Amino acid sequence: MDHQNHNQKLQVTPSYSLHKNHNSINAKEVSRLLTTFNNINDSALILETLLSEGNNMLNADDSIGIIFDENLSIVFNTGNTVLIEYVNRIPVSEYYHQEYVYQPIENSLSSVPSSTPKPDPPNYTHLILVTLRSKSRLLGTLGFFFTTEPVIADESINYYLAILSGVGSLALNNSLLAQTAMTQAAEMGLFYETATALATQMNTPKMLEQTLSRALAILQCSAGILFISDEDSDKLHVAAKVGEFHGEQDMLLERSMSIAYDVIHHQQTRIRNIEYQHQLDYQNDPINSADLTSRKYPAQILASPMKWQEHFPGVMVFIAPNTRLPFSENDTKQAQLVTFQTSNALRVARLIESEREQRRMVEALQSAALSIGREIHLSEVLDQILSQVIHAFNCDAANIMVPDQENCRVIRAQGYETFNMKQENILNRTLMTNQHKNLRQLSAGKVLIVADVPKDPDWVRIEGHDWCKAWAGVPIIYDHEILGFINLDSQKRNAFSNSSIQQLQAFAAHAAIAMHKARLYERLANEHERLKQIYEVGRQIGSSLLADEILDHLINACLIVLDGVSGVVLFYDEQSKEFNIGRDQTRNDHQSIFEMASVYDFALQIAETEEPAYDYVAYPNRSYWLLGFPLRSGGNLLGLILIWVPSDTAFEQAWLDALATLGQQAALALVKAEKHAEIQRRLSELTLLQHVSSAIARQLEFDAVLQELTDQLHNQLGFPTAQVYIREKDDLILKQASGSQPAIQEISINSGMIGRVARTGKPVLENGIDSLPDDSSNIKTSNAKLCVPIWQNEKVIGVLNIESADQPSIGESDIDLLTMLANQVSIALQNAMLYQQIRETVDNLESRVQARTAVLEAVAIQAREAERAKAEFVADVSHELRTPLTNIGLYLDLLEIGPEERQREYFETMRRETERLRILIEQLLAISRLDSEQVDIKPVPVDINSLLEMLVRDRKHMAQQRGLIMNLDITTEPLFIEADPQYIVQVMTNLLTNAMNYTPQGGNITLTSESRSRNKIDGICFAIHDSGPGIDEKEQVSIFNRFFRGVTGKNSGVSGTGLGLAISKEIVEQHNGDITLISSAESGTTFTVWLPNKHVSLGM
Repeated sequence: MDHQNHNQKLQVTPSYSLHKNHNSINAKEVSRLLTTFNNINDSALILETLLSEGNNMLNADDSIGIIFDENLSIVFNTGNTVLIEYVNRIPVSEYYHQEYVYQPIENSLSSVPSSTPKPDPPNYTHLILVTLRSKSRLLGTLGFFFTTEPVIADESINYYLAILSGVGSLALNNSLLAQTAMTQAAEMGLFYETATALATQMNTPKMLEQTLSRALAILQCSAGILFISDEDSDKLHVAAKVGEFHGEQDMLLERSMSIAYDVIHHQQTRIRNIEYQHQLDYQNDPINSADLTSRKYPAQILASPMKWQEHFPGVMVFIAPNTRLPFSENDTKQAQLVTFQTSNALRVARLIESEREQRRMVEALQSAALSIGREIHLSEVLDQILSQVIHAFNCDAANIMVPDQENCRVIRAQGYETFNMKQENILNRTLMTNQHKNLRQLSAGKVLIVADVPKDPDWVRIEGHDWCKAWAGVPIIYDHEILGFINLDSQKRNAFSNSSIQQLQAFAAHAAIAMHKARLYERLANEHERLKQIYEVGRQIGSSLLADEILDHLINACLIVLDGVSGVVLFYDEQSKEFNIGRDQTRNDHQSIFEMASVYDFALQIAETEEPAYDYVAYPNRSYWLLGFPLRSGGNLLGLILIWVPSDTAFEQAWLDALATLGQQAALALVKAEKHAEIQRRLSELTLLQHVSSAIARQLEFDAVLQELTDQLHNQLGFPTAQVYIREKDDLILKQASGSQPAIQEISINSGMIGRVARTGKPVLENGIDSLPDDSSNIKTSNAKLCVPIWQNEKVIGVLNIESADQPSIGESDIDLLTMLANQVSIALQNAMLYQQIRETVDNLESRVQARTAVLEAVAIQAREAERAKAEFVADVSHELRTPLTNIGLYLDLLEIGPEERQREYFETMRRETERLRILIEQLLAISRLDSEQVDIKPVPVDINSLLEMLVRDRKHMAQQRGLIMNLDITTEPLFIEADPQYIVQVMTNLLTNAMNYTPQGGNITLTSESRSRNKIDGICFAIHDSGPGIDEKEQVSIFNRFFRGVTGKNSGVSGTGLGLAISKEIVEQHNGDITLISSAESGTTFTVWLPNKHVSLGM
């Protein structure tokens, strides 16, 4: 080609778009193209077809085609001569390594010199060159000319140009391969027929036997054997066997095999006599025919190697009987000629078979291209790639890996389930590139084959993958970008050969085009969906007037559009260089990923530059793309948004554009929401002023007025803290508060902002109160504070205090509002004070009347109770006195008129009634002393156990008479306390008497004692338990009342006054102890007395 007089520089355009007037080519048209070229073997016709299809795809005005040889000389061209000469003048180096290039035509084509007459060419202005190549060789080029500048509008042109380049290169390369094969076959001449026959019958020895038979006839031998070596080794096996062996077949085969290996080893013809083991070497020791004639041998062997281009495919062994003349030099030459012809025929047959295999592979690749080309979704494309590669290359399993930073990750796999490998264990398997030599070479763009995996020292073993014996890997490259790798695994050694490399590269090229097309489709679909979502989010954001709702919509939209996992809105303080989290969302169970130094630095960078940015951040368990963009409005930075997207998703610049659009919409919506909130705030302030004025006017109590004020400020105006301090002398006392709990209840008038306002009577508004030297904020998080005085009668009686953690929430406009409220409060407080004074006066009068009325009622009640008690007491005592006196009078009469022998009985009865009178009188006297507080308790050290033992001895005989069983369960050691033994014995006697009176015959009475502490006071307790009928639960609360007797006591027939338990309780209480009761119908009754073991202010 002419490389001179060319002043224009080609422009490489890897991604551009042309406006098209027809619909985009679809998968069916791609299938049609591949089918069309599959049926064409003529290079010229292929070129014409490519130009015709290209004109339709690109809407070009004219086109030319050129085919080069290996030296880049034109061997064929078609099209306008001027256009061909124009393209020929472009240096090949400018488009040699490009898939397609784009160039404006600056000079008129009429100035192009031509050796042949030419018509005036059209005024073409632009040119696109599409290259056709095989590996690194340039096969040809297609030139498409345009009269108008193409319009950059449709990104699908990449797909059209890739189809023209890929399909055209494949078709042209197949045509050249077919022509080369035909030329080689023709050059073989006489051997082609034999080779063709051999190629069609490689699995049968028929043709080899015919060849061997002809050779035996030429050499006058009786038998022959043809040994063939394996393709990848020197191991021999019998391919054909002809002749008679006379029962020595096994021996001859064994000896012939040995001689054949010797021939292969030395690469020389051998002549041997197998009877005497005498070996004659034709080249080193020429044989004298006369000498051989005089010798007699059972058989003689001539073995000649089959040689073709320094390769030894086998050995032909000829066996002659001993009656034949010894092999001569001419025999040796004929044998060498026969073996040479046979080896050439075998080699050509293998070449033909290889060509057919390549042809079958090309057909498989074309079929794969058709199958893959029909899919537009990336996942379906990947599945089709694996299905087709397993079918085309006859492997057992395959997977696709993609590079991920410094790692490679499996994203698709097929066939591994046959080897009990779970799909979930294979998918997302991550391998470090720098630890795997094969991955490093694949990343460098190399095609790799490991024929014998167990013997490869660089192979990295993976658990569960031991079945793999052979492996091949090919990178998927599109426009110099590695999209991924295809890995082929086979359980058979040597499953892949070096001849597979070209086919793998061709398959990977189709896969790359399909993946790129799927990515383009996915990108277009995502972009369409992204625009739709952005529109919807913009509509939602624009219709909202709440800041939090706007931010929630914004974050959720960013997560959906970008498929992110976390998002956060940060408000930025330019003075402190700090961020405050406004809103945040985290999908699934992702851990909090906001707290990280690099994240803070990234956010600070966006705040300072106010430009969208992205970064790659790595966490212990996963890595992410961190995207950020500012929220600006009116030249002011409102804040920024951070979005975390998993790094396994390829980063796209369109993300930042989408985020910037969302950010602008959100910023405008936030400003609108802020304006709306300000209007609502002013309206609420006016409404609140009217409402508070009305509410305060209705309140007539001091605290109610203050509580109403703080509640309205907190609930209606939204101030976090509202407090009212009232002045009392030189202190300010907190009276009412709403919102955050205050930290200070009392403040001196000489300290802090509140004290300053009370002293000066002027309102004060401060921001950043943490920096004020004279302030102690009630809320540690407060950043803004407003204090307004409350006046009354020209004196400051209190201070209204408002605090907030957000500085902008309290401004100058709030001073007027709170001042007006303070004036209303002052009037209301004055009214409340007057009302309070009147109320207190009325309440004082009412309380006096109520107190006097209560005293009179209590006196009346006491009088009535005393009268009732007196009547009951007189009735009970009269009854108790009358009964024994009546009995005594009766028995005195019996003494006078009764028989003399019963007088003793009468005296005993009179003595019992007299004792009953004595006990009654003693109880009445004891009650009288208790009531008159004349009990004289004389405490002395006394052993409770001794008193219980004495009591049991005195009453044991009486208990036996009544059929009662009395038990004593006391401690072995004495239990001493300070008490009056007389009164303690009286308590024990009363309790034991009751137990004996109400325990039926055969019942048990048990007396116990122990040491027991109560409320950290040491003491002792004794208890008397009986197995009687028990005391009803309703009667237990009154059992210790004076004169009270329960239903059981009244119905038992046992006489009594109801004073024993009352006297016992009061005696115990006089000793600072207590008496308790536990009783039930099933278990009887237990009275327990606890007494302190130290005498402390005994008595009333």
